[in-house]
Amino acid sequence: MALGSVRNWGCRLETDLVLRGWRAAVLENELLRVTVLLDKGSNIYEFLYKPQDVDFMWRTPQGLRRPPSVPTTRADGGFLEYYEGAWQEIMPSGGPPCSWGGSQFGQHDETPQLNWDATVVGDGPESVAIRCSVQTVRSPFLLEKTLRLVSGKAALFIDERLTNYGAETWPYMWGHHPALGEPFLDETCRLDCAAQTVIVHEPALTPTPRLPAGGRFAWPHVEDNAGRAVDLSTFPPKSLGHTDLAYLTDLTDGWYAVTNTSRRVGFGMAWDPAVFRHIWYWQAFGGNSGHPWFADTYNVGIEPWTTIPGSGLATAVEQGAAYELAPGESQTVRLLAVAYEGLERVGGISLATGDVA
Repeated sequence: MALGSVRNWGCRLETDLVLRGWRAAVLENELLRVTVLLDKGSNIYEFLYKPQDVDFMWRTPQGLRRPPSVPTTRADGGFLEYYEGAWQEIMPSGGPPCSWGGSQFGQHDETPQLNWDATVVGDGPESVAIRCSVQTVRSPFLLEKTLRLVSGKAALFIDERLTNYGAETWPYMWGHHPALGEPFLDETCRLDCAAQTVIVHEPALTPTPRLPAGGRFAWPHVEDNAGRAVDLSTFPPKSLGHTDLAYLTDLTDGWYAVTNTSRRVGFGMAWDPAVFRHIWYWQAFGGNSGHPWFADTYNVGIEPWTTIPGSGLATAVEQGAAYELAPGESQTVRLLAVAYEGLERVGGISLATGDVA
């Protein structure tokens, strides 16, 4: 593919990079720098807002490890062993390992650990874009997406197409898994979104959850396991020592925003809610004891998904929650991520423009 521009102003693009052994691309304009790990799921490793030097993406304690020299023997497929944090795109199975259609799927399988192809489709000072694509191995899907930056806009625009290349109908789960962390994330942050309902995942992710498994509440107010009121739009300290997964659903629109009210800077996403109908809300406030993070976590994953619960493709099929595509059929979707400043509350994000209100 083309190597990208040699400009050092306006929009620019570099695709001939290697980061700790992984092939990578960088899209950049006056406000954002976005680093994409092409050889590792097209994961968005960096989403840096230049005016405040804030990278919103969480990094795990082990960080980005070099590519494994031997295949993993872990039952989960090695996702957690090589999970660097940041932002993954996951399809066709979200959640723990499972079996379906003759395939064994690991944790959050398969797209996050595959090598993606990339082609430059736009390279000018006003706009840059790359098209990334991958053909899955354990399922019959082709996933294509175009990542685009435009000059003067702190927004990453993403247009996607998922196609069934097989000769039989196949089910899928599909979601985006951005994890936000320190130093951006702290107790002054606030989550705004267009959800109406909170459903707590069951069973609990850890032995010491804060939220009651299977609980159902009106967003954002829930009760913890001790019956105390909890506002899920606010963020507790790392010393809380709990990790939970909940689903924010009955969306009136497809967007969310996390604002650091002390620094008055934030990160948000918008998407088509007819495709991504739910938000998975992973709350890791120091509660992940043992391997692989040893309780050294303070992060949230706020994730647009097609499907709940996050219990793997087999469960989604069993419960009638999986999407499916017939042979040759495609599903398209647009989403975006945006950085902003000067606000303490957000009332909406435009999917067309990335404007934050």
